[in-house]
Amino acid sequence: MKKLILINPVDKDFAGKKIKRSSKIPPLGLGIVSALTPNNWTVKIIDENFTDSIYEEADLVGITACTASANRAYEIAKIYRDKNIPVIMGGIHASLCSKEAAKYVDSVVVGEAEGIWSRLLSDF
Repeated sequence: MKKLILINPVDKDFAGKKIKRSSKIPPLGLGIVSALTPNNWTVKIIDENFTDSIYEEADLVGITACTASANRAYEIAKIYRDKNIPVIMGGIHASLCSKEAAKYVDSVVVGEAEGIWSRLLSDF
């Protein structure tokens, strides 16, 4: 089985300063992407609102990010890419700043992933 890690990064400089940890809601998009992933993949979701992201082996990494967490997303992407693990980035920042995001990841999903996720995994 292949392993997919989906990550919601958080800018560590602002983590917990404006919103109580108990009021944070995991990103729905990562849950949808996980549900769309075929059964021959194991999926792990890491939300840095609740737990720190620690490197672990994977076949593919998907990162979502808003602009406030984009730099942290790029840091995470570098960790995995330095170990030759492909990284895909989606979310509002990647959709609006796709040329910038493409400098840091192997592939950028612009817009909603639902329509292309199976093709993306097939291409992978």
